[in-house]
Amino acid sequence: MPVLSKLAAGALAVGLLGGVAHASVIYNFIPDAGSGTALAQVTGGQLVVTDAAYRSGSATFNYSGSGPVANESDPRMSPILFAGLGISPLGADEATLGSGLLGPGVTPRSEQFIYSPSQLLISDFTFNADGSLAGHMRLIGGTGDRASTHGTGTHWTVGGWQSDYYNHAPCAQGDDCFAGTGHWQLDAATIPDPITETVPEPPTWGLFALAVAGLLGLRRARA
Repeated sequence: MPVLSKLAAGALAVGLLGGVAHASVIYNFIPDAGSGTALAQVTGGQLVVTDAAYRSGSATFNYSGSGPVANESDPRMSPILFAGLGISPLGADEATLGSGLLGPGVTPRSEQFIYSPSQLLISDFTFNADGSLAGHMRLIGGTGDRASTHGTGTHWTVGGWQSDYYNHAPCAQGDDCFAGTGHWQLDAATIPDPITETVPEPPTWGLFALAVAGLLGLRRARA
């Protein structure tokens, strides 16, 4: 897909870009400009996780439609709703967001991902209290594009990049390319509200006390 980002198209297909119903937390990848190579530059990315996963402090998901992977997860229960990276094949000097943008993107709970013979997501993330992210992720999208990223805080690396866009090495099948650095930034507007336990209101406690007192008085009267 030349001009239209495969990454954006995948996210739009499941309604994850813009107007997301608040049951998920979003991290956006902020690239370091010019950090890639002449053949590849990461230009963005997005990670969408469930509120429950964010509150728990971590999310792990391992699944491949082409065969079992270590500690394989049930995709229908995936704590990761969308994961994707945008990479420009124009390189670090010419890359601009939306210009010839490629990149793998997956939606683990979708039928397309579950029954795809080629898509893959192997990931392990920790959501730090300061809003930063730590961990790693390896992706293979539906078009065969693949990439990986790992890091912590403000230091993340994007590599393992392969795409049939190149038709030949480097960055083609079987030949990984480095695509730059950056970091994941938490979208503060998507942070879920803290869960609070429901405590009976004072009037409710008063009624409860009266009911108990009444029962005790009735028991004494019968005695």
